[in-house]
Amino acid sequence: MGVARTAGAEWSLQQSIQMLPQTRYAKSGEVSIAYQVFGSGSRDLLYVPGWASNIDLFWEEPSYAGC
Repeated sequence: MGVARTAGAEWSLQQSIQMLPQTRYAKSGEVSIAYQVFGSGSRDLLYVPGWASNIDLFWEEPSYAGC
């Protein structure tokens, strides 16, 4: 049963990784700004954290990822 759980967990992780939005970059002078587009709807939301951050690592933090 442990093997089935491990295989299922690996499949779930692989599926989650495939669903992550692609990180893209916009240049502003000498600075590159990372951004991701995901979801759908009639409004866009821009989230700018008040500190230096890594947009890809946000998906690993449950409080940000909505888990």
